[in-house]
Amino acid sequence: MKTKSFLFVLSLLLLGSCGQKSEIKNDVTAEKLSCAYGDCKHIIQNVTFALDNSSMAFNTPLPGLGPIAGGLIKFVGDIFAKNTKKGRYEFSYVQPLPELPEILNSVKVKRLFFYMKPKKASGLDIKRAGSVETWIRRYLLGEGKTSFDFVGKFGMKFSSEKIKSPESYDPIFTEGKGDDRSELLEIFKSKPRSRVIDTEVAKDLVLVKYQSSTREEDTSEEKYGRIHYLETTKNPIILKEFFRTMPEFQGQYKRILLLSDGIIVELKKDPVANEIFKFIMEKNADELDRELGLNFVDTCTIRSCLELSLPDVNLMPIAKKGNAIKLDALLQANIVPDSFKLKGYVEFEVKIESDI
Repeated sequence: MKTKSFLFVLSLLLLGSCGQKSEIKNDVTAEKLSCAYGDCKHIIQNVTFALDNSSMAFNTPLPGLGPIAGGLIKFVGDIFAKNTKKGRYEFSYVQPLPELPEILNSVKVKRLFFYMKPKKASGLDIKRAGSVETWIRRYLLGEGKTSFDFVGKFGMKFSSEKIKSPESYDPIFTEGKGDDRSELLEIFKSKPRSRVIDTEVAKDLVLVKYQSSTREEDTSEEKYGRIHYLETTKNPIILKEFFRTMPEFQGQYKRILLLSDGIIVELKKDPVANEIFKFIMEKNADELDRELGLNFVDTCTIRSCLELSLPDVNLMPIAKKGNAIKLDALLQANIVPDSFKLKGYVEFEVKIESDI
């Protein structure tokens, strides 16, 4: 019964996913849920969580995903929140896992996207400049003063552990000063990421391998459409609904992700979509400013955003080797800019066995 109940909840999530309108016509032949949203044996769904709210991932209705997703999101957020000094640091996080349901066939980390809000400069935001035209000009020119250049190396490894009394175990985050003897430095000396990884045999997996000297190889910005960050002094839910329900914007975006104080709008990889977005911004500038409280707009560039390359690997075989997941990371950085505010999202692909 639990499986059936979950599949019913999932079907509702699928029909309402990404804020798209679902149309049901009587003359359409009934189709299995697993065929409509998968490979006819599994339901396959991408689930996205904002980095600034890991609790949403822990509370997801998808069975077994919460501790994996929530642990990863919290770990990444804590790393960048705690690292405010120059140097090399190592971090570790252990998160107990519940018994993983058999129907959960696969969990993959598909995207890890970082956005850094730039330092505000004179004339770049409404409050200081007092004019709607300033954020339109900012959008058109893509001005910005802050970048991810301070990150020298960032590596992350995923593994599992067996711990005693997992039911009473609190997640543990630890950090320490890294040195040249660090095992995590081997991440950056390993073979190319394209090698085949057999997770049935492997005890761990390198999830992230980024260094500024090989940024082009370690990132994948060119795979996706333009991404915009919009911040509001009012309710971000209303701002999201404004774009989600705008008639001329239908079919032009891939996702609109809600953050604590704004939204991330990712467009389809089509230059026309960006022109339509620009048209909507200019046409509705007064409403966005006065009624929706829009006070900051930024467009992703290679300086302000990081879209990290990730292995297309199922995490479940490794996770099932223990009763807790373990995440180890190394971050080598210069002094973090005063304006540093990390935002972004993690996207997972979940594959669930289904006979409906």
